[in-house]
Amino acid sequence: MSGNRSRRDPEEISGAAQGGATILVLLGLAGIALGVYSWVFETARSSGGSSGGSSFAWLGYTAAVVLVVVSSPAVGVGIWILQRPVPGPLGIGGAMGCGYGLIMLCVGLSAIESQRGRPFDPGTAIPIVVAGLFLLAALMLTIALVGAEPPTKEAPPRRGARRHPEQWRGDPRSERPPPGHGTRRP
Repeated sequence: MSGNRSRRDPEEISGAAQGGATILVLLGLAGIALGVYSWVFETARSSGGSSGGSSFAWLGYTAAVVLVVVSSPAVGVGIWILQRPVPGPLGIGGAMGCGYGLIMLCVGLSAIESQRGRPFDPGTAIPIVVAGLFLLAALMLTIALVGAEPPTKEAPPRRGARRHPEQWRGDPRSERPPPGHGTRRP
């Protein structure tokens, strides 16, 4: 009954759509993990513990919540694309990747600008790399969107139309019984 399905099979997803969606899912999961880690770290720090070394405590509670809230749609859209690679989710994923990429590019450039006159900190390159990955995902999803076939609309069956496949047309077992057949007579 695969002819009755309006959805594509998962095997029919293009490589560009799969790659772009995978990048969205992985970056979204990384953002959620960073947000949860910073929330837990901030909770531990505020309860009295002090730690040395590098930390993500500067994110604070608000930034942790923002990270989780902003990263969750990327994961959702990426999974949606992997499940159903039709033009709608591909377009949403491409727009989301482009928007997130441009935002991260601005954050990275402002971080590099703030480092002017000081020795280069490799941590400032992380937003640039993340921006590049988001823009790569947007490019891949746009390529998949351009190459995607529009969804086909199946015509509903006619009223009163026979539901027997063509191969059974001449078979007497698939025909209706003659009128009066099987009725009881006194």
